[in-house]
Amino acid sequence: MLLADLKAATSVPQDLYRRYELYGSVINEISKGKSPGLLLISGGHQGNSFGCIDEHLQHIAHSAQRTQFRKAARNAFRELQRRDIEPTMIIAGDPFFGLLSAFLLRKKLSPKIPIQVSFHGEITESGFGTSIKGRLQNLLVQRSIPKVESVRLVSTDQINYAKKLFGVTDKQIVIAPVPLTSQLKKASRPKKDVVAFVGRIHPQRGIDTWVETMKIFQ
Repeated sequence: MLLADLKAATSVPQDLYRRYELYGSVINEISKGKSPGLLLISGGHQGNSFGCIDEHLQHIAHSAQRTQFRKAARNAFRELQRRDIEPTMIIAGDPFFGLLSAFLLRKKLSPKIPIQVSFHGEITESGFGTSIKGRLQNLLVQRSIPKVESVRLVSTDQINYAKKLFGVTDKQIVIAPVPLTSQLKKASRPKKDVVAFVGRIHPQRGIDTWVETMKIFQ
């Protein structure tokens, strides 16, 4: 999996590593042991700094900035060769940096290696937005979708938008559930209705919007 910067993805890297460990174990299970797990190639945090690497997850850094797609692909290729690793799939962790890096890496490895691109909460009715960056990303995805083997989506709205805006087909769609690592405790039903936020406390999850919204109801 290719990511631009792990630090930008979460403020709690230990939790994210745990999720990637579970992701890797699922890959190992469904491949019946043919694939050892997930190799995470990203900028930002080093996995072994947190002691979170296990038998189904490896993490190495590509040391590239968010616009250095060629450098990221080149460094990833060198690391794969040095470790004698032959990937069975390249996963683009996002539809911009990760996707461009994935195409360049596949070109260096083999055109037969499938690419999967992951979409998270980025897509709206206007795709990735109407800014210059958003329009460029829309154009990139529109032209790239026919060249990828699968697209990971996480909601019904995303599926509908991806089909309408980018021509994603049913055959390409993959639903990959995010494992829950929190321990849930049984609680008695409150006497009054309660509105709650469930998710990582991070700007990507819209926690700032949530806080402002809750102020209205006070």
